[in-house]
Amino acid sequence: MNLSPHFTLAEFTASVEAARRGINNDIPIGLLANAKRTTEMLERIRAFLSERAGRDVPLLLSSGFRCIALNRAIGSKDDSDHPKALAADWTAPLFGRPTDIAKALAPHVDALGIGQLINEYPSEWGGWVHTGVSIPSVAANRVITITAAGVRAGIA
Repeated sequence: MNLSPHFTLAEFTASVEAARRGINNDIPIGLLANAKRTTEMLERIRAFLSERAGRDVPLLLSSGFRCIALNRAIGSKDDSDHPKALAADWTAPLFGRPTDIAKALAPHVDALGIGQLINEYPSEWGGWVHTGVSIPSVAANRVITITAAGVRAGIA
């Protein structure tokens, strides 16, 4: 089932960790509208990055929907947007490193409908981009970088 032109329900719910731990990560039918809303945001991001790069730039999802059991198993908080199907973690290697992607997106969060943008665990070859449709209640948490050393405002 396609949630949007470039994202399927299967990839939005896929999880190596869930499979390894025997956790059923099927999305409840009541969250399908949220999943579609999230993938619509991802479509806008994909189009933006593709335009900036001058070529098609696919987004490679590493985590979309996560059931509460999976979310807890990986050490994430219960109030994460992943169990609500309102966020995704991804990379776009054809555009660049996650830090480069986050820097490109940060000035355009409103236009792209990004509620929260996180540059997560950036390193020379690692890390990922987290985008969610919900705007955090604390404005300073809208565009942040998370590293092993902690959280800081902005993209670093």
